[in-house]
Amino acid sequence: MAARSSKACSASWWPEAARTRGKIHEEAGTPRDLQTRIASRVSDFCRDELDVDLGNMDALRLLDFLAEEAGSAFYTLGVRDAAAQAAKRFEDLSDDLAGLERQDWR
Repeated sequence: MAARSSKACSASWWPEAARTRGKIHEEAGTPRDLQTRIASRVSDFCRDELDVDLGNMDALRLLDFLAEEAGSAFYTLGVRDAAAQAAKRFEDLSDDLAGLERQDWR
């Protein structure tokens, strides 16, 4: 078994506005509550799908590792998706406004 780091699990990467939408975010409470709920789901997944029993601290450490390693990539993908959705909505709005123009003013 690999040596364990003595570094405590940190919640520093959890955003203040972590209570948004989605299964895990429902009734999340504080960012720490959210982190605990996700770690519990990670632990359940590892037990059910991988036959690996993780304790709460190990699940939190794994979650911290995944967030530090992949968090910024997922964040960037989310920002890009939001930008594409906003651009589409602005295009639709522009089309709607163009449809309201009157041609009889000339």
